[in-house]
Amino acid sequence: QEKHRVAKVEWEAKQVLEAEQTPAMERSLAPETEQTLATEPSLAPEEDSKFSRGDMQAVTTKLAALWKLVAAEELEECKVEAARLKVDYDVQKAAFGPETMKRSKKGKGAKRQILVAASGEKPKRARTAYLIFCDRNREQVMREVHSDPTSKFKREEMQAVTTRLAELWTNVVPQELAECKLAAVLCKEEFQKQKDVYVPPVYQPVTKGKKSKGGRREGDKPKRPRTAYLLFAEDCRRGLKKADPALSFTATSQMVSKEWKELAEAKKVQYQRTAEKEQEKHRVAKVEWEAKQVLEAEQTPAMERSLAPETEQTLATEPSLAPEEDSKFSRGDMQAVTTKLAALWKLVAAEELEECKVEAARLKVDYDVQKAAFGPETMKRSKKGKGAKRQILVAASGEKPKRARTAYLIFCDRNREQVMREVHSDPTSKFKREEMQAVTTRLAELWTNVVPQELAECKLAAVLCKEEFQKQKDVYVPPVYQPVTKGKKSKGGRREGDKPKRPRTAYLLFAEDCRRGLKKADPALSFTATSQMVSKEWKELAEAKKVQYQRTAEKEQEKHRVA
Repeated sequence: QEKHRVAKVEWEAKQVLEAEQTPAMERSLAPETEQTLATEPSLAPEEDSKFSRGDMQAVTTKLAALWKLVAAEELEECKVEAARLKVDYDVQKAAFGPETMKRSKKGKGAKRQILVAASGEKPKRARTAYLIFCDRNREQVMREVHSDPTSKFKREEMQAVTTRLAELWTNVVPQELAECKLAAVLCKEEFQKQKDVYVPPVYQPVTKGKKSKGGRREGDKPKRPRTAYLLFAEDCRRGLKKADPALSFTATSQMVSKEWKELAEAKKVQYQRTAEKEQEKHRVAKVEWEAKQVLEAEQTPAMERSLAPETEQTLATEPSLAPEEDSKFSRGDMQAVTTKLAALWKLVAAEELEECKVEAARLKVDYDVQKAAFGPETMKRSKKGKGAKRQILVAASGEKPKRARTAYLIFCDRNREQVMREVHSDPTSKFKREEMQAVTTRLAELWTNVVPQELAECKLAAVLCKEEFQKQKDVYVPPVYQPVTKGKKSKGGRREGDKPKRPRTAYLLFAEDCRRGLKKADPALSFTATSQMVSKEWKELAEAKKVQYQRTAEKEQEKHRVA
């Protein structure tokens, strides 16, 4: 943008010089432009009105026309004012100094400090003969493609302009070609002169830390863990590069993406497991890195038990972590607090650790006492999912015994860990539903082919387990619950004193009617099959019929509201 601004000013000055060399009549606008300006109304806006895009274009066109006809005295005043503004700009720019940070590479986000500022302005690359030819003929070609070259061009139109210029260049006449080449030579000589004078800035060198055995630089924050797709991409790229070393990065990426989409689900699961392991390692490494930063900071007297540099900077810029009255912690504040506490926990002294353990044991005892204080009179659900509650009238004596283990379950307990290792390399990690099904199926296969000796051991263990269960069952007295009293049903069909049932929806009303017909046609139909058929018929039902059910449902809702 800065280069463009400077180039634009130079170009405008060049236009002024060219205009000064021509008589006043030659500096006039094109006939159609003058006619447009003559027919335009006054551009002075009314009060509280806004300029439209067309108005602004008309203003710009008129200013450009006036600039071409500017008087010599007014032009001199403008130049003096421009020179004064340039001096002010240079003074303000110098105030930033050479210590201003500057990006070293595009897109990388890396910053390097300028140690020695550049002398002079960096020269622009010299124009080639083809580019000079394009500059000469672009406006003419733009008029061919678009009737109004001052309006905004679309992408397709710009492509058409570029294509047309390339065609003209292939058929360029020798005289014009020689002129363009001569202009390119002069441009190159000018560029070389500017390049010889220009001294580039000296940046601070990038210091690379030594890599540790783990593969990352010492003292650096651990890199983010790779995803399942990135792990697959690394493996896939190696094979593609071996097969065709000339493959470009873009082509390789497209092929990797295609192969990932076509990859079997079982293979994807393997990469996902590896990615999860990397994430766990990264989490541990990050905590260790933060603790290391704290240790390094503790070695300096000014910063005792400080956080990592970026976290320290975040906390320094944030207000005090002690909340003011009626204030709330933001998510960033809580993350900063948690990070600092985790770092301090890694460095906790033995004496303080012992105190924490004693306090934890005391709190555990208090919790057990409070838990026992609820007693057997605590409300308990009678059935899962029903929401009904019954009060315990007489408490149970002893703990309810667990059901005795069968020989098959004892066999599964013995062999489950081994089978889990066969299915999954790391049995401590979380298993998916498909993997657990595979474990169960494998255990059932082993049970059918179990050796007689192990079968006898499992049966003996099951007999002993059953005897133990019987002893506990004989001692245990179950609690006595308050009996559920069922009220008489009224004419309306609901129990007296009960809360009214929820009103039926239009779909439920239709389902009741539909189920009756289906049951009559085929009494052996299961509930699931009937539900699927009802759902299908509801989707195919005419809108008029649906409206009837919706009206009935609205009436029921009104009755329910009153009840």
